[in-house]
Amino acid sequence: LLIGLVKNLRYSLLFIFTLFFSTILVYLMKIYFNVARPEEILVPFFTNSFPSFHATIATVFFTIIMYTFDDELTSSLRVIFNTLMISLIFTIAFSRIYLGAHWFSDVFFGVILGSLISYFFIILFKSVIDSRSGTSVVK
Repeated sequence: LLIGLVKNLRYSLLFIFTLFFSTILVYLMKIYFNVARPEEILVPFFTNSFPSFHATIATVFFTIIMYTFDDELTSSLRVIFNTLMISLIFTIAFSRIYLGAHWFSDVFFGVILGSLISYFFIILFKSVIDSRSGTSVVK
């Protein structure tokens, strides 16, 4: 809702589609790789371990938020905002290891996967928006 109010419907759709795609992809990968969770776990889980859903979705969520609000912030505020977003990504990723819910490789790949998905959808978004406005894709 905030994205739609500050930016527009296109950015809201980018956010929703990217998160939806990420969710489906992670669960399909969990089924395909079938990696068991660590045995020393605080809270029992019923899904597989690899890749970390939380790390992937946190990376996608905060990366798309950074991209969406990039033009709305001044230079110094952008640095603070982006630092906060990146800190949240790594805090969530670290918490998954700390709680014993994932192996380091699960979380590491989740952050990489989330970054790649975000990058792909941002490039796709830019190409669609730029092709409609008749400008170059590369800024």
